[in-house]
Amino acid sequence: RLITTLYTYFMPSITKMPDSLTSCIKIIIPLILLAFVALMFEKRKKMALQRKSKIGPVVMAVTISLMVALSMLISCQFRFGAIVVATGSMTGEINKGDMIIYERYDGQPIKEGQVIVFLDNQSKIVHRVVEIDRVGDETRYYTKGDANDDWDLGYRTESDIFGLTDVKVAYIGYPTLWLRDLLRGSR
Repeated sequence: RLITTLYTYFMPSITKMPDSLTSCIKIIIPLILLAFVALMFEKRKKMALQRKSKIGPVVMAVTISLMVALSMLISCQFRFGAIVVATGSMTGEINKGDMIIYERYDGQPIKEGQVIVFLDNQSKIVHRVVEIDRVGDETRYYTKGDANDDWDLGYRTESDIFGLTDVKVAYIGYPTLWLRDLLRGSR
């Protein structure tokens, strides 16, 4: 019982963390602490205990590092974020179910042909810049999905652009899409 209540004092408080991520952390951290305590008090042969004492902290450090990195990507509160491609508009180079890792846009130069993440009606869209036009003090970015015949309606300005991307992880987003479809189907 102490493990499930005391971990909050050791976990840093992160503001604006999504409730789903917070609840996952609240489930996972007590289990990791319980496994760590069980490992510490486990009675085995002296040789096995010596091997585990060398490997155990390394495994724990790697696990915690991976959890922190994953939470940083999912929360999108830091310089890098992740998004799962939910449509086939970019099929070819980027397919439905791929996860895109993007860098938050802070005024970096954008070139024609670069894939960007932009906001459109509160949705994050991943499309390629096909033309850049400068009108007065405003730079206009025209975008298109690789699999689409036509350009997107209108243009994007720097205030619409959310991130720049070059990295994709193939197929890793399918569980997210399946879960989304499952939850939409139960409504």
